[in-house]
Amino acid sequence: FRDNGIIDDHKAMVKAMVDSELISRKKPKVLVDCNGAACVITPQLLSDLGCRVVSVNASPICFNRASEPNAANLAYLGDLVREGGFDFAIAHDGDGDRCMILDEKGIALPLDTQLALMIEHEMAGSKNKRIISTVESSLIIREVVERNGGRIDITPVGSTYIGDLMEKNNALFGGEPCGEYVYGAGVHVPDAVLAAAKFAEIFCQGTPFSKLRDRYPKNFMYRDKFPVKDKLEMIKTLKTIISGLGIEGKTRTDDGIRIDEEDGWLLVRASGTEPIIRFTMEYKTERRLEERKKEMAAAFLLAASGKK
Repeated sequence: FRDNGIIDDHKAMVKAMVDSELISRKKPKVLVDCNGAACVITPQLLSDLGCRVVSVNASPICFNRASEPNAANLAYLGDLVREGGFDFAIAHDGDGDRCMILDEKGIALPLDTQLALMIEHEMAGSKNKRIISTVESSLIIREVVERNGGRIDITPVGSTYIGDLMEKNNALFGGEPCGEYVYGAGVHVPDAVLAAAKFAEIFCQGTPFSKLRDRYPKNFMYRDKFPVKDKLEMIKTLKTIISGLGIEGKTRTDDGIRIDEEDGWLLVRASGTEPIIRFTMEYKTERRLEERKKEMAAAFLLAASGKK
């Protein structure tokens, strides 16, 4: 069964959720790298809204870069932004549920900053101040929510958890620092097409993304991943070792182990999709970050050795 009306229906929903008149009046010049499924909707939607759009990797079956839209995979796109004089670029992943923004200088916005920007945009003028994010989210996410008079609820990593809790709590918005955004007034799954239109709206409110980035604090952050043979056994061992280190702070263990301290936090968890262990840490000072990195590296080596 083929439903040719789905794309038009989704475009109509998105258009009703952004300031179409503002976007049409500003006519931003946008470079769109779909690299997969979103090629059938995002460029057309932005054109309908009044953007001046140029598309690259606009095939649903040809993938010309690695799927994940991150700074490393999008380095070439930054060159195209600068050479073409674009106001910003939007990049999706293969199935169109992630969205990453490059500013007018061709520099990718940090994904935590990008999430904070979207949260602040959604909270502005809304009576609903309930936000959902995950254990991987930066300190700036909580700070933005609280600064705007909101409440944040935290889930394990995964958009399914976010969507479920959003419905349970009637939340305004939920998002992960990988470029996945779920809108309470939308379809309750990650919608990078809607996110693309929202970012166009944000830009058209008058401030380029290079300056919007500077609104948010820059803490010291470390993210890395390590391949393992048995991720579930490894995370079980790591949770035992890390719990015994005597780190003072609020601890949660529903998705690996996260410890929130006064000046930062650390998270060690098993990937849900790959045979790897992920380490994430964020601290106010570089010294504290380096201290925790060394401790976690030692914990990983101890766990890998089979000793406890």
